[in-house]
Amino acid sequence: MKPASISRVEDMCNRFVSNFLSENLSSLPYELSHTNEWKESEDKLEEITLKILETLKSVWRNPAFCSEFVATMNEGTYVNNIIVPLINACLSNNHFGESEFITTFERQSIASADRRGDRRVGRRPDIMFISKEDDKYYELMYTECSRIICTKQKEKDDDIKLWRECNDGLYWAQKSRRLKKEQFGIIGIQVAGCRLSLNVLIRDELEVHRYYKLHETEISIRYSNDPSILADFIYTLLLFRNTLIVNMSLLRCAHDRRSNRNLDSSTVTSPPPNS
Repeated sequence: MKPASISRVEDMCNRFVSNFLSENLSSLPYELSHTNEWKESEDKLEEITLKILETLKSVWRNPAFCSEFVATMNEGTYVNNIIVPLINACLSNNHFGESEFITTFERQSIASADRRGDRRVGRRPDIMFISKEDDKYYELMYTECSRIICTKQKEKDDDIKLWRECNDGLYWAQKSRRLKKEQFGIIGIQVAGCRLSLNVLIRDELEVHRYYKLHETEISIRYSNDPSILADFIYTLLLFRNTLIVNMSLLRCAHDRRSNRNLDSSTVTSPPPNS
């Protein structure tokens, strides 16, 4: 009834445990800046692309995501079975180290709670990317998701919510670090139905928060015989990775801030219009 254990599998487990702590993770490059260039080699980007494609393959083969069932699929299923695995694949084998992680299940934003003050509850993004630097946590990416079938009102509400979360995150980061203006930013990803918008919020030289849409693409949740759709989706995820790498580098090389005087005089732009 119960087969004996397989020695080759046991050997694989032994090698995995032995090699785990000796893995040589490349360090994050120092003081990068946002330019029109990729920060990693084409070989590395090809490696990440293969991981994304492998994730998509499992999604495409899952009958739960066929057109017959998408109308009844809830937001949690969409987030946990498609969006989060794709983000994990996109950020795999990175330079970030062991102090960075992705949170889901609408964990409370510490940046939002701090800015609201008076022990008020902070906003709860669907997904966050968090980095720990010098015993302080920074929220560098927020994601708001809808169901695969998304209403216009939901899209508009999430757009404004995401903009507010990014403002909270940028204010929180600026409280303790002298971050480079026109460079460092907080990333906001909005998933509205099968559309993904990649946005970034930065502070300009006049202390004004500027919210930009970097790219928008269709999420390839089902097989398509049009490879250009898939290529554009992959490009967007790689652009997200590239932007995050630069922001992480800028955060790590920034000096500590001793005064919050400049924060009090900053200007926050109006919420983005719903497109």
